[in-house]
Amino acid sequence: MSKSLTLEFDSLPAESADCAACLDRLGDRLRQIAGISGVQLFRESRRVVIAVEDPHNSATVESQARKIMEQIAEGYVHEELRIGGMDCPSCASEISDVLGKMPGVVSAGVDFASARLVVEYRDSELTSDQVRGEVRKLGFTATPVREAVEEARPSVLPIVFGAALWLAGYFAPAEPVWVKALLFGACALVSGWRMFVPGLMGIAKLRFGTNTLMSVAVIGALAIGEWGEAAAVAWLFALGNYLQTRTLSSTRSAIRSLIDAAPKMATVVDGDATSQVEVENVPVGSRVEVAPFSAIPLDGIVIDGEALLDTSSLTGESDPIWVSTGSTVLAGSIVDGHRLLILTEKPYEDSSYARMISIIEEGQSTRAPQQEMIDRVTAWYTPAVLIAATLLGVLVPLLGARPWAEGLHQAFWLLMVACPCALVISIPVATVTAIGAASKLGAMVKGGVFLESISKARHWVFDKTGTLTHSRMRVASFTEHEPGAVKLAASIAAASRHPASVAILRHHSNALLEATEVEEIKGQGVSALVEGRRLRLGSPAFVGGGSGSVVLAGDGKILAEFVLSEDARAGIDEVFQSLRASGATPVLLSGDSDERVAAFASSVAANDFRSASTPEAKALLVRQLAVEGVVMVGDGVNDTAALQEATVGVAMGAMGSDSAIDSADIVLMNDDIRKLPALLDLSRDYRAILAQNIWFSLGTKAVLIVAGIWTPLPFWLAVAGDMGVSLIVIANALRLRSEVA
Repeated sequence: MSKSLTLEFDSLPAESADCAACLDRLGDRLRQIAGISGVQLFRESRRVVIAVEDPHNSATVESQARKIMEQIAEGYVHEELRIGGMDCPSCASEISDVLGKMPGVVSAGVDFASARLVVEYRDSELTSDQVRGEVRKLGFTATPVREAVEEARPSVLPIVFGAALWLAGYFAPAEPVWVKALLFGACALVSGWRMFVPGLMGIAKLRFGTNTLMSVAVIGALAIGEWGEAAAVAWLFALGNYLQTRTLSSTRSAIRSLIDAAPKMATVVDGDATSQVEVENVPVGSRVEVAPFSAIPLDGIVIDGEALLDTSSLTGESDPIWVSTGSTVLAGSIVDGHRLLILTEKPYEDSSYARMISIIEEGQSTRAPQQEMIDRVTAWYTPAVLIAATLLGVLVPLLGARPWAEGLHQAFWLLMVACPCALVISIPVATVTAIGAASKLGAMVKGGVFLESISKARHWVFDKTGTLTHSRMRVASFTEHEPGAVKLAASIAAASRHPASVAILRHHSNALLEATEVEEIKGQGVSALVEGRRLRLGSPAFVGGGSGSVVLAGDGKILAEFVLSEDARAGIDEVFQSLRASGATPVLLSGDSDERVAAFASSVAANDFRSASTPEAKALLVRQLAVEGVVMVGDGVNDTAALQEATVGVAMGAMGSDSAIDSADIVLMNDDIRKLPALLDLSRDYRAILAQNIWFSLGTKAVLIVAGIWTPLPFWLAVAGDMGVSLIVIANALRLRSEVA
């Protein structure tokens, strides 16, 4: 009889968890372990399921598997580089293709939206300098993502010199002819050199992108004597790329500024001595001093001092918050003119700031379904355009349907006007802008597809405790049926981090007893052995009786009952009202008793609510509602399954559990559900702009192509139309910035 062994990715190096090549190697290596009949890797949930043939061999297999996971990246280097100078998605494809063919490179991918290269290579065959050098050969820059390096701005000099040369050629005398030809040729060369280099390389390597199409068209126009037209095309193309690059650079500035502003060093206090340590190397439990007017380097708890914190970069909140001894503080928050001493609670890679950057980068790199469709279309679109241009320029004149000059003119027109830049660029620019706009609300979105799906959802399911209420619960009253029962309950509660347990422990925390054989049932309660007695602390259904919020039972009887109270977050009723007005149905979901959930639902005007829901019941309900689209909003470990089942999972980022944050598609860093209606409005605007950009790009492209084939039109109009449409769709996408202003 076989046994399934499930392992988390916690033994896998952090850089390998999201690396497809690493996971492929991991699967191959695991399958070589003796006694294994199957291996399944689940990248999203970060776990691997191994089928072990002999259950008695499970411990050995687990040990071998963990060792393999630890070694999976040995001999390989993972590097993330920021690419400068890209103005079209074809540039990203070109870099990926070239690097992917380098000896020693295992995988290479460039995301155009975030201008980020992720490459894995064998360190025995390749160095970082060689990788960057290859990128530079293609005309781009490559710097580590964490370096505060400003992306090089495109130079305006070729535009200025090209314009001067074109004007000189235009006003030059008609004779001798070579003077005009020389000036216009020089204009084309000066203006279009950044197009010609990759374009001609593309021809040599049979890669036909935008630069290749334009290079062939401009050179062809020069060859048939259309010198002024060819020069104007090269200049207009250069001008359009210049404006486009400047605009795209501004859309990437938000994530770049976050990375550049990330805390890099921490002042670690050890006794009377202090030392500067890189944030990645600060151990959990260290005492860190934060100087006035500086950023908190790591998540932790204030152990000395008090100050006002500016958390706007994390939560989008403009009002500072007051912290003092015992307050939880997040990395990236800016301290006012006071000193703080904090005790670190998490390593830097798990800090709020690092998570936020990771979520934004992941969101910018996640491809929308429309983008996948466009990529499939452009895979055959460019070859089809080349074939059509060849037919127009060669076959049609050979058949005598048109003169050679007219046929070649229309062929080169088609190459110029058919460049798919506007269509290809329309979605990633809108996605980057929308995700940046959402971050101003304090919402970190893991992909444009999730933001788009919000407005399609018919149902919104909300967890109660910690989501619609503040996580800090308190004991409002209690009944002790046996002397010392409260002390017993607090002793068991000390073994759990559930808000109800924390409330009981806060109510009675003195002279606790030792609890052993602790077993926590998510969403129900805790069972433990205290002074030889098997006790259960949890819901009435879990312990088998009682009427309080939390009940302690043992020896077949009720020992104590606690009534807990919690304060609702501000604005819940307005949020529910707004959702109902939009056509969505809000649902309140809780593991609490019917009476408590009904009372809370009445207080916040929630018409639909479900009580006594286990984590499995929550997940089942969400799975059923997902047929019509459902947004699940939660914060705890017991919400994890439901968040994963939802069309879109939204987690509380400040007080939410790590598992909830990892499982969610959107994280509210400020835990402010009042931002949800604004997020819904942003989703609607994002969907509308996606549709506008796609149809506008397709429509104008079709009109220009048909018009140019129907009757000869000047080349400059083709480029002006193509680049103009690109700039218009970018400007349309940038309107999303104002949606949260």
